[in-house]
Amino acid sequence: MVTKKHNAGVIVLGCNETDMYGSNCDILCPTICKYNTCHIQQGTCFGCQPGWTGLYCNTKHGHCDKGCDPGYTNRDCSIECSSGYFGMKCRGRCSGNCINNEACDHITGICPRRCMDGYIGRHCNISCQPGYFGTNCSFPCWPHYGLRNVEFTTDVSACTFWIAAFSISLVNNIIFLFAMFLSRRKEIVKLKSTTNEENFSKRSGSKTEQTATTVDPSHYQELKVSQPENTYQTYISSDYHW
Repeated sequence: MVTKKHNAGVIVLGCNETDMYGSNCDILCPTICKYNTCHIQQGTCFGCQPGWTGLYCNTKHGHCDKGCDPGYTNRDCSIECSSGYFGMKCRGRCSGNCINNEACDHITGICPRRCMDGYIGRHCNISCQPGYFGTNCSFPCWPHYGLRNVEFTTDVSACTFWIAAFSISLVNNIIFLFAMFLSRRKEIVKLKSTTNEENFSKRSGSKTEQTATTVDPSHYQELKVSQPENTYQTYISSDYHW
């Protein structure tokens, strides 16, 4: 041990090497002592490196003095973040948009495989741009009627709305055309039926005229024959009376 005496009468004791102690300064301070310094006589540490405690820093306490690495928690940083959380002190929250509702990585927050349809980005927290949907937002919406002037709240719901609207419109048009076809068909059938009735009436009238023409001469002949007979009979009766 080195001894120095000043004019003021103060004696300073110490070793030339800060990591040595003992009466002859020939004993190394514990390597786990903070800054590798210790008491010059007893060798006790003035502080310990992270994870150690005790007078000589020879006991593990399991505590992380500067906090845990991202993705870990607990006093000894041995527990991963709970599902749905990530990052430093597990304060980051997963987007919830990983495919099949998978939990994001507890360290980075990135989805293990990919984003669910309709989302992109490292953390799958960015919705598709208006007019696109699907995996990696790589599919344009269809039909494109009026899409330039429409802002979508979410990609999938917007595209679904337009597809549903188009389908309903198509079905309505088909029903309308079918109703027009049936109406037109009824009109044609009705017109055809009216035409048939008129033709039938004409044919019936013609037969009636023919029948009347046939009957009248016969009746006329009977009258013609019967008239002379009556006259002859009248003549004989008159002659006989005379």
